[in-house]
Amino acid sequence: MLVKIEVKKGNEIDLEEIVELTYKIKNIEFKKKQVSYDKLLTIFQENFFISSIFYALARANGKIIGWLLLYPTSPTNLVLNISDTLGGHPVIDKGFNADDILSRLLEAAKDTAIKHNFSSIEIMVPWVLSAPKEIYAEYIAKYSSNKFEFKLKYVEMICNIESNNNLYEDLKDGYTVKKASELDAKEIYRCYLKAFSEGDARFFKYQGEQEKREYFNSLSEPDVLYEDSSIALMFKNQIIGFSYVLKFEEENHHISCMCVLPEFQGMGLGRYLLFYIKNKASDDNAKTITLGTETDMKAYYLYEKHGFEIIKGYMVFNWSRN
Repeated sequence: MLVKIEVKKGNEIDLEEIVELTYKIKNIEFKKKQVSYDKLLTIFQENFFISSIFYALARANGKIIGWLLLYPTSPTNLVLNISDTLGGHPVIDKGFNADDILSRLLEAAKDTAIKHNFSSIEIMVPWVLSAPKEIYAEYIAKYSSNKFEFKLKYVEMICNIESNNNLYEDLKDGYTVKKASELDAKEIYRCYLKAFSEGDARFFKYQGEQEKREYFNSLSEPDVLYEDSSIALMFKNQIIGFSYVLKFEEENHHISCMCVLPEFQGMGLGRYLLFYIKNKASDDNAKTITLGTETDMKAYYLYEKHGFEIIKGYMVFNWSRN
């Protein structure tokens, strides 16, 4: 049967066609999450019926048998099937050759990125800790054969805060703390660049210079800079580390960025930042602290040691036109 591939903007498609196929394929999964057909349709109408996103569609006899969504997260980057609802992967009818349609949809995605001057595409596949390793080996093989490189495992973590549990870590002589809002953002950015370019964060190495700046700017909103837990560690008037924290949802503080320059690591400064954040969260009657990190980073083991547990994970794949 002849399968045709087409690309349309988000506001040009028939959403009911998309939702009908998606609900048919993921029916059991949606029922477990108590997501009805109407609720799924509403999610698409509210989030994915806009002109700034793209759909690559596979049709047979005029009917959609597969699709993927490309969502711009910056002027240079697209993410494929970004939300948990969409599950990371392209959606393909099981009655057709899934590998062939997957390859053709991904080719259409890459052509769309090039045509519209995007430099990269990211795929975030939900990672279930209990799933057999063979499943993820299969994912890596499939996406690698289509020029998407396995990039990293990314996890979201949470720590419960005990009230009146004051944690204390001494700062050595010569080290001081300043509020992030009192410092020049350019100086904090220099610390950020040095810490991550010389560190073990894989996501940073995949970002271009413009994307690095855009990402840092997205972290530096006024609500973050003026939060009590957003501080910088100083040594001889130099920023050697910092934390950016955001009050996120009721009774939760979210660590959006935390780092220490490599030459100052191993001195308990990361632990100091964590204790500082936990104490401020407790003072504010927060119940939890959340963050996101890569499982291959040293910081992951610091968080794990200090009470953070994984609540959600993703395997991340990347295609770059360069």
